[in-house]
Amino acid sequence: MGRRLRRAAKFGKSLVRHASLGFPVAPEHVIRERYEICLKCEEYDVERQECSACECSVGPSPAFVNKCAWADEECPYLKWRCCDG
Repeated sequence: MGRRLRRAAKFGKSLVRHASLGFPVAPEHVIRERYEICLKCEEYDVERQECSACECSVGPSPAFVNKCAWADEECPYLKWRCCDG
């Protein structure tokens, strides 16, 4: 399976779960904290602005496609966990 197809499949699975929970968004301070952790991680790909482990986009903004902004998501290495949003 190609990289793009694999990413799309993972995103689709996460999106269904995220939608079923009502699209919970993490508070801005939690998004920033999560992103700071990602920046220090060896799996963070600066060029792609994504995690190499889970292939998700991560960043400091509350954008819809930003894993750090989804309250119901967590780091694959458990460096940060789900929050109440």
